[in-house]
Amino acid sequence: MKQNIVADLVKDPDFDVAPELIESAVNWYKSHIGYDYAVSTIGSKRIDLNGREVGTVTEAEARAARQGISDKGSAIANRVAPVREMHASNQIPDRAIKKLDAPPLSVRPKAPEFAPLYDILGTANAAVVGIDDPVMRAAVARASLDVIIKKFQQVRSELDSACASSLSPN
Repeated sequence: MKQNIVADLVKDPDFDVAPELIESAVNWYKSHIGYDYAVSTIGSKRIDLNGREVGTVTEAEARAARQGISDKGSAIANRVAPVREMHASNQIPDRAIKKLDAPPLSVRPKAPEFAPLYDILGTANAAVVGIDDPVMRAAVARASLDVIIKKFQQVRSELDSACASSLSPN
């Protein structure tokens, strides 16, 4: 996500939401581990409200994101430790623990063709999950879908071009 995107959202006449709610929503979004995964790689693209590349993640930003992933991973491990202890003492069944052991979406294998879609969808999901206010949830979901649709169209176009160039005679 573009640095200082809050200012762009506040200026957008089609996005009629109080500036403090916008800032709160963006800060909430950036506080989630999904955002940290999205910016944990140096050179990852930063996009604006129209899905256009407007910058890249710096080394310092990627390092901070990786530290955030580590910190949040430790916090999660601490929260699930009691569940693991209950499982070890046969107080809860195996099926209850399986979800805890599933790898996070960010480390599951991805086809290179779908990686950008997978990443943007996961990031959009992280932005919407947990928003209780229905108006804010709808606004964030709508903005996320606009970006997702543009990214899907871009990937589709790139795949169409790749197919056309591989099929054309040299």
